[in-house]
Amino acid sequence: MALKLPIFMDSQSTTPVDPRVLEEMIPYFTEKFGHPASRNHPFGWEAEGGVDKAREQIAKLIGARDPKEVVFTSGGTEAINLALKGVAEMYREKGNHIVTTTIEQRATLDVCKRLERQGFEWWTWRRSGPRSPTRPSWSR
Repeated sequence: MALKLPIFMDSQSTTPVDPRVLEEMIPYFTEKFGHPASRNHPFGWEAEGGVDKAREQIAKLIGARDPKEVVFTSGGTEAINLALKGVAEMYREKGNHIVTTTIEQRATLDVCKRLERQGFEWWTWRRSGPRSPTRPSWSR
């Protein structure tokens, strides 16, 4: 089978939906299309029930202690912001160092820059040579 499209390595932004997931989601695209945070009408109640069911299934699958540990975001940038800012603030008393690599996604670097302006020390791991990832150098 010949490849018809170029290879694009960012599968987060291009991964096709698994047919099993699509089958579960179709009712929410066609019949149960309420907003899950709208708790004052049946459309919202139905959608909230679907989100709660999905949260419970995912929690069980990943071994979460409580389904409330599963947080849904609208995409990668929101998830990166939530995770990095949350962890930075939660553990600030233990240390204020943030370590990244030179290949981080722009959303990650933007959050790190903001945290640096808020007093965190941001260090980036860089290769010391063109093919030597074993001898890092650090820069700020």
